[in-house]
Amino acid sequence: MKVAIIISAAGMSTRHPPNKLLLTLNDRPVIVETISTFIGLGIEIFVIVGYQKSLIERALSSIYSDELRILSNPDYKSGMSTSIKAAMQKIGNNYDYFGFSNGDMPFILTETVSTLMEELQINQPLILAPSYRNRTGHPVFFRSDLKDELNAISGDVGGREVIKNHQSELRTVPVADEGVVTDMDYYLEKIDV
Repeated sequence: MKVAIIISAAGMSTRHPPNKLLLTLNDRPVIVETISTFIGLGIEIFVIVGYQKSLIERALSSIYSDELRILSNPDYKSGMSTSIKAAMQKIGNNYDYFGFSNGDMPFILTETVSTLMEELQINQPLILAPSYRNRTGHPVFFRSDLKDELNAISGDVGGREVIKNHQSELRTVPVADEGVVTDMDYYLEKIDV
C-alpha cells in the first residue's frame, strides 16, 4: 500500500504571528517537530509551503530524508484548499491514500500514525481519522477514490466538505493521544503566550 501525507505549511499564521511553524519546540522548529512524526513509517511526505517559503525551507533543510518532498503553493493567500489542490496536482496518482495534517500539529505521536497505518492496511476505509475523547483529529486519510473531490474543494477549508459528503464512510480510531486535536494555536493560548 502506498500512502502520501501532505503537511500544510503555507498559511500566514495570522492568529500567532510572526510564524508559529518557526517557533522552537523541543530544540527545533515546530514544522520539523511535526514532520518528524511521519519519518520512518514508509509514508511519502509532502510539505506544502507558501508564506515565508524560504524560512520554512531553511528549517526543513535539517531533515535529511528521501521520504520528504517540498512543494510550493503560490496561491496560499486564497486559503487551505489551494494547498490541498496544489499537492494533489503535483504528487500524481500513484497512491492508495492521501493523508493530510497541518504543520502546526507537532504533538501527534508516531505510535498514533502507526496505528492508523495498520487500520488502512487491514480495513481500507474510504476516510480514516483518529479521535480523542470523541473529537475527530489529524491526520485524516482519504482513499484515492476521492482525489477528484479533494481537487474540487475551495476556500479556507481542508477536507471537511469531503468528509461531510461521506460522513457514513468515515472510520474513526479512538486514540489516547491528545496531540491529534492540539495545534499550536491551542497550545500557545493554553500557556498564555
